[in-house]
Amino acid sequence: MKNLQYAYYLSLLLFLGLSACEFRVTVNNVSEYDPVYISKSELPNSVFWANTSVDLKEVGKIYTKGNLLFINELYKGVHVFDNSNPASPQKIGFLHIAGNVDIAIKNNFLYADNATDLVVVDLSELPNKVSVVARNEGVFPPMTTAPDGRIVSNPFKDKVIMAWKKRAK
Repeated sequence: MKNLQYAYYLSLLLFLGLSACEFRVTVNNVSEYDPVYISKSELPNSVFWANTSVDLKEVGKIYTKGNLLFINELYKGVHVFDNSNPASPQKIGFLHIAGNVDIAIKNNFLYADNATDLVVVDLSELPNKVSVVARNEGVFPPMTTAPDGRIVSNPFKDKVIMAWKKRAK
Protein backbone atom coordinates (compact mmCIF):
# COMPACT_ATOMS: atom_id res chain seq x y z
CA MET A 1 0.00 0.00 0.00
CA LYS A 2 2.87 2.33 0.81
CA ASN A 3 4.37 1.72 -2.64
CA LEU A 4 1.06 2.68 -4.20
CA GLN A 5 1.02 5.94 -2.24
CA TYR A 6 4.57 6.75 -3.35
CA ALA A 7 3.65 6.08 -6.96
CA TYR A 8 0.55 8.29 -6.62
CA TYR A 9 2.48 11.22 -5.12
CA LEU A 10 5.31 10.85 -7.62
CA SER A 11 2.81 10.88 -10.50
CA LEU A 12 1.05 13.91 -9.05
CA LEU A 13 4.35 15.74 -8.59
CA LEU A 14 5.45 14.98 -12.17
CA PHE A 15 2.09 16.02 -13.58
CA LEU A 16 2.03 19.32 -11.71
CA GLY A 17 5.70 20.02 -12.41
CA LEU A 18 5.49 19.35 -16.14
CA SER A 19 2.20 21.15 -16.64
CA ALA A 20 3.96 24.44 -15.91
CA CYS A 21 6.34 23.90 -18.86
CA GLU A 22 5.53 25.56 -22.15
CA PHE A 23 6.40 23.80 -25.36
CA ARG A 24 6.40 26.21 -28.27
CA VAL A 25 7.04 25.08 -31.78
CA THR A 26 7.37 27.71 -34.46
CA VAL A 27 6.90 26.49 -37.99
CA ASN A 28 8.11 28.69 -40.80
CA ASN A 29 6.28 27.71 -43.98
CA VAL A 30 7.71 30.57 -46.01
CA SER A 31 10.49 29.72 -48.42
CA GLU A 32 13.77 31.65 -48.49
CA TYR A 33 13.46 31.53 -52.28
CA ASP A 34 11.18 33.32 -54.70
CA PRO A 35 10.17 31.58 -57.93
CA VAL A 36 11.25 33.04 -61.26
CA TYR A 37 8.54 32.54 -63.89
CA ILE A 38 8.57 32.20 -67.66
CA SER A 39 5.50 32.12 -69.87
CA LYS A 40 4.86 28.83 -71.64
CA SER A 41 4.88 30.65 -74.98
CA GLU A 42 8.45 31.89 -74.31
CA LEU A 43 9.89 28.42 -73.67
CA PRO A 44 10.75 27.63 -77.33
CA ASN A 45 12.77 30.87 -77.62
CA SER A 46 14.61 30.22 -74.35
CA VAL A 47 16.86 27.56 -75.93
CA PHE A 48 19.76 29.10 -77.84
CA TRP A 49 23.53 28.84 -78.32
CA ALA A 50 26.03 31.53 -77.33
CA ASN A 51 29.74 31.38 -78.16
CA THR A 52 30.39 33.41 -75.04
CA SER A 53 30.96 31.63 -71.78
CA VAL A 54 29.02 31.89 -68.55
CA ASP A 55 30.66 31.49 -65.14
CA LEU A 56 30.19 28.16 -63.38
CA LYS A 57 28.05 28.82 -60.30
CA GLU A 58 25.57 26.05 -59.54
CA VAL A 59 26.59 22.96 -61.46
CA GLY A 60 24.63 19.76 -61.94
CA LYS A 61 25.41 16.73 -64.10
CA ILE A 62 28.61 16.37 -66.10
CA TYR A 63 28.87 14.47 -69.40
CA THR A 64 31.70 13.80 -71.81
CA LYS A 65 31.35 12.97 -75.49
CA GLY A 66 34.56 12.55 -77.40
CA ASN A 67 36.68 15.60 -76.60
CA LEU A 68 33.71 17.63 -75.41
CA LEU A 69 32.76 18.22 -71.79
CA PHE A 70 29.17 19.22 -70.93
CA ILE A 71 28.41 20.68 -67.49
CA ASN A 72 24.84 21.46 -66.49
CA GLU A 73 24.28 24.87 -64.87
CA LEU A 74 21.11 24.45 -62.81
CA TYR A 75 18.08 26.32 -64.15
CA LYS A 76 20.15 28.04 -66.86
CA GLY A 77 21.62 25.59 -69.38
CA VAL A 78 24.78 23.72 -70.32
CA HIS A 79 28.43 24.79 -70.42
CA VAL A 80 30.42 23.24 -73.27
CA PHE A 81 34.20 22.80 -73.05
CA ASP A 82 36.85 21.42 -75.38
CA ASN A 83 38.43 18.74 -73.21
CA SER A 84 41.20 17.69 -75.64
CA ASN A 85 43.65 18.61 -72.89
CA PRO A 86 41.96 17.47 -69.64
CA ALA A 87 44.50 19.44 -67.61
CA SER A 88 43.23 22.65 -69.20
CA PRO A 89 39.67 22.46 -70.64
CA GLN A 90 38.82 25.38 -72.95
CA LYS A 91 35.39 27.04 -72.88
CA ILE A 92 33.57 26.77 -76.20
CA GLY A 93 30.24 28.30 -75.29
CA PHE A 94 26.99 28.01 -73.41
CA LEU A 95 23.71 26.41 -74.45
CA HIS A 96 20.98 28.47 -72.76
CA ILE A 97 18.02 26.33 -71.66
CA ALA A 98 15.62 28.07 -69.26
CA GLY A 99 14.55 25.92 -66.33
CA ASN A 100 17.10 23.20 -67.10
CA VAL A 101 17.91 20.77 -64.31
CA ASP A 102 18.79 17.52 -66.07
CA ILE A 103 20.58 16.50 -69.25
CA ALA A 104 21.44 13.31 -71.11
CA ILE A 105 23.46 12.77 -74.27
CA LYS A 106 23.09 9.98 -76.80
CA ASN A 107 24.88 9.96 -80.15
CA ASN A 108 24.88 13.58 -81.37
CA PHE A 109 21.79 14.60 -79.42
CA LEU A 110 21.42 16.31 -76.08
CA TYR A 111 18.15 15.66 -74.24
CA ALA A 112 17.21 18.31 -71.70
CA ASP A 113 14.30 19.58 -69.69
CA ASN A 114 13.23 23.10 -70.62
CA ALA A 115 11.07 23.74 -67.53
CA THR A 116 8.12 21.41 -68.30
CA ASP A 117 9.15 20.55 -71.89
CA LEU A 118 11.59 17.96 -73.20
CA VAL A 119 13.89 19.31 -75.89
CA VAL A 120 16.25 17.43 -78.18
CA VAL A 121 19.24 19.44 -79.41
CA ASP A 122 21.41 18.40 -82.37
CA LEU A 123 25.07 18.80 -81.44
CA SER A 124 26.59 17.52 -84.70
CA GLU A 125 27.65 21.00 -85.90
CA LEU A 126 28.86 22.29 -82.54
CA PRO A 127 30.26 24.97 -81.98
CA ASN A 128 29.10 26.55 -85.27
CA LYS A 129 25.45 25.65 -85.01
CA VAL A 130 23.16 24.12 -82.40
CA SER A 131 19.52 23.47 -83.21
CA VAL A 132 16.46 22.14 -81.43
CA VAL A 133 15.20 19.21 -83.51
CA ALA A 134 12.30 18.15 -81.27
CA ARG A 135 10.19 19.53 -78.45
CA ASN A 136 7.61 17.62 -76.41
CA GLU A 137 5.49 20.04 -74.41
CA GLY A 138 4.33 19.38 -70.87
CA VAL A 139 6.30 16.16 -70.40
CA PHE A 140 7.60 17.07 -66.95
CA PRO A 141 5.62 18.23 -63.93
CA PRO A 142 6.10 21.91 -63.09
CA MET A 143 8.74 22.79 -60.50
CA THR A 144 7.16 23.50 -57.12
CA THR A 145 9.87 22.60 -54.60
CA ALA A 146 12.29 25.40 -53.74
CA PRO A 147 15.95 24.57 -52.97
CA ASP A 148 15.17 24.80 -49.23
CA GLY A 149 12.54 22.06 -49.59
CA ARG A 150 9.48 24.29 -49.25
CA ILE A 151 6.57 23.76 -51.62
CA VAL A 152 5.62 26.87 -53.57
CA SER A 153 2.36 27.07 -55.49
CA ASN A 154 2.15 28.61 -58.94
CA PRO A 155 -0.84 30.97 -59.22
CA PHE A 156 -0.40 31.40 -63.00
CA LYS A 157 -1.98 29.17 -65.65
CA ASP A 158 0.18 30.44 -68.52
CA LYS A 159 3.54 30.49 -66.70
CA VAL A 160 5.90 27.93 -65.18
CA ILE A 161 8.68 28.23 -62.62
CA MET A 162 12.05 28.22 -64.39
CA ALA A 163 14.42 29.08 -61.52
CA TRP A 164 14.70 30.21 -57.91
CA LYS A 165 16.11 33.44 -56.51
CA LYS A 166 17.24 33.62 -52.89
CA ARG A 167 15.68 36.47 -50.95
CA ALA A 168 17.98 39.13 -49.53
CA LYS A 169 17.95 39.23 -45.75
